Amino acid sequence: MRLKDLETYLNRQQSDFYQFAMALTADEDISEKLIKDSQYLLLAEEREELAIQLNSNGSNPTSFFRYSRIFILGTIFRIARKNNLFQPPRDGYSDRVEHNAFWTLPMDQRAVLCLRHKLRFSKEEVCEILNITKVEYFNLLNLARESLLKNAGGTANLMETF
Repeated sequence: MRLKDLETYLNRQQSDFYQFAMALTADEDISEKLIKDSQYLLLAEEREELAIQLNSNGSNPTSFFRYSRIFILGTIFRIARKNNLFQPPRDGYSDRVEHNAFWTLPMDQRAVLCLRHKLRFSKEEVCEILNITKVEYFNLLNLARESLLKNAGGTANLMETF
């Protein structure tokens, strides 16, 4: 495995990173900064792991790519939460009831909905990315779904929410 392979993989994942960051912040500039900071942390803080994977003949690129993707998504979430980067969308962002209902949800609930319904992660992967237990996952997911349906007047389609 080469560093170029990792760069290519991360570039292919940009749309997922961007969708997740936008679901948390609703700001393009902040989302891009979150992604860049997270990728920097992967390459800087995880340098030893990266060097071992890159230099090992028997390395498993698939597991390292998975690790990289989950690391970046988890870091995006932690940075956004730590710095309270919640921002409601600008005026005119959308006139759809579902979008407005989505943006009234707390950041944790938006993160679970985005990872589970938009990016199609398994519940185990969502728990790993957000560093939560399965009980917390189910609580957040159920609260998010109930709030979303209630705030959208029972008309929300989770797949088209954002």
